[in-house]
Amino acid sequence: MIDIKEGTPQLAASDIGDSSGANNEVVLLATYDDVKVRYQLYLDRYIDQCMFRADAYDRANRVWNELWSIPQRTYRYPLEAADKMKVTDPTSPIIADPDSSPNTAAASWQKIINALTQKVFEVLG
Repeated sequence: MIDIKEGTPQLAASDIGDSSGANNEVVLLATYDDVKVRYQLYLDRYIDQCMFRADAYDRANRVWNELWSIPQRTYRYPLEAADKMKVTDPTSPIIADPDSSPNTAAASWQKIINALTQKVFEVLG
């Protein structure tokens, strides 16, 4: 079994793409006990159009199968100035919006990767 702290992929500012189109997509890959896992975060200006999921690769059929996804409404974007301070708080449901700087986005969206990793470990046993 992989220690969740050591096995959790770390999101870096360099993983954050250009958000000039009002959305951002992040893909991270990891391997746990010989299972390839793909993390996908799609962040849109509208939270209802976001996607947060982890998929496992099925080598026999050469397809990605969803392991876990997090409903969009689990998180929300800052509504007021005071909320902006909470985007990097790992216990807060407030996340950085796609227009945030890459450093802020990476620090904020890491909480989504952490939540997905916890569920991936539960599913994979």
